[in-house]
Amino acid sequence: MTPILDDLNVELLLTVLSHTALSPFFVAFLPILSFARGSGWEDSAVRWPVYWLALISAYHIIAFSDRVHRSGGTWLMKPPRLDWGEQLVLITGGASGIGLLLANTLAVRNVGVVVLDVKERLESENYNIRYYQCDVGNAEEVEAVAARIRKEVGDPTILINNAAIVSPSLLLSQAPKAAARVFATNTLAHFYTLHAFLPALVARNAGHVVTISSVLGQQGVAHLSAYCASKAALVSLHRSLRRELLASAPNIRTTLLIPGQIQTPLFASLALPPNHTRDFLCPPLAPHTVVKEIIRSLDEREGGERWMPAYARLVPALEWMPRWVGDVLQAWVGADQGMAKAAEEEAARERERERLRLAESARPDELVGQDKPVEVQE
Repeated sequence: MTPILDDLNVELLLTVLSHTALSPFFVAFLPILSFARGSGWEDSAVRWPVYWLALISAYHIIAFSDRVHRSGGTWLMKPPRLDWGEQLVLITGGASGIGLLLANTLAVRNVGVVVLDVKERLESENYNIRYYQCDVGNAEEVEAVAARIRKEVGDPTILINNAAIVSPSLLLSQAPKAAARVFATNTLAHFYTLHAFLPALVARNAGHVVTISSVLGQQGVAHLSAYCASKAALVSLHRSLRRELLASAPNIRTTLLIPGQIQTPLFASLALPPNHTRDFLCPPLAPHTVVKEIIRSLDEREGGERWMPAYARLVPALEWMPRWVGDVLQAWVGADQGMAKAAEEEAARERERERLRLAESARPDELVGQDKPVEVQE
């Protein structure tokens, strides 16, 4: 494909349509222009645009009422935008990928940011970012670093649970410790950070919790059973948390992000077979697109669930269709083979680690044998 067509996908077309054929303000001009030319109601150039205008206006009214409900506003007034000057944003897994981009973007806007990650240092020189090395999959480490953050910076007002790891492997080939590590980082870490930081938000009855799941949590694929299951759990966690906060702290917003494939280092080993039609209909997300949506939700104090890009919203509908429909689509996309090579490489590394462990455990016996006197025959 040419460089120009490389950027052409269904998301771009939907964006254009949302500002033209699906926009009430744009469509309203069509019957007005027809009236200006002398056409009457009996003319189809007037009637059909009016019918279409009524249909899309009804959709926009329903969508507006949903946004109002999710943001806690009223029919007449939306809630005021977030005062970023009073916010302290905590981001887990903020040393790379989406987390790092989000941290830098907010810090440039002069927002206080706290980043938790397992890396030794943060590759950012922005003075608005405070970095704490922490394994968020370890409850004791989270509690200890939370005490430091409260003492040195204060209580975070926005919690963004972004940390995630992937361990590609067939289910029967995956070591239990590797699966446990995936769940600790991708799922249990959310419980640990919520336990540490949510009480302060509840006490103020204000704040925002962002949970980042994945479309793979809705549609499992081969070689990623632990990752898919860990991300699926986050959907139920978000919905349960929302119900609890409605009773105890209704002004706290909760946002669940369910993205498709994102171009980040986490899935750098993904190798899908070439398929231009798939790339057109199911384009990968650029990290800045995800970050922009997160900031928009925070800025407008809007909770709810965000499925992106467009095809992600259709994935749950596969559950209502015959099983063969989902199997055909998944085979066409090539998702089950996307991490096959990475799984083989991970299995080879695991075998090497096991060999080194066995060699290490056998070494003391060898050393004991060397301590024995050596008999020399004359």
